[in-house]
Amino acid sequence: MNVKGVVTAEYAPMVTAMVQVRSVSDEVLALINRVGENTKHLHFYLNGDWRGIFRPDSTGGDFIYARNNWWLITAVPEDFSRSGWVCVRGTLQMTGPDGVVPP
Repeated sequence: MNVKGVVTAEYAPMVTAMVQVRSVSDEVLALINRVGENTKHLHFYLNGDWRGIFRPDSTGGDFIYARNNWWLITAVPEDFSRSGWVCVRGTLQMTGPDGVVPP
């Protein structure tokens, strides 16, 4: 939401989904910016259209709560949403979104 130039994040209600989680390969890590930082990434394979970043629609900033941690969706390396699935890359976060309580 943008009120007089002050942008405030808004979140839709949490949903439960089946997900397949995989580690990010060394080849992919070499391509990710700031690879020298102490950052952890995972790939999440989801059924449906779960593109966490879609600039034309001004969407983004989606979070996944998995393995007792919050993961910010930072990339969509595989978008097969027309076939019913998508792969998103999550970056481990120290805290979750404001006002959202994990299950």
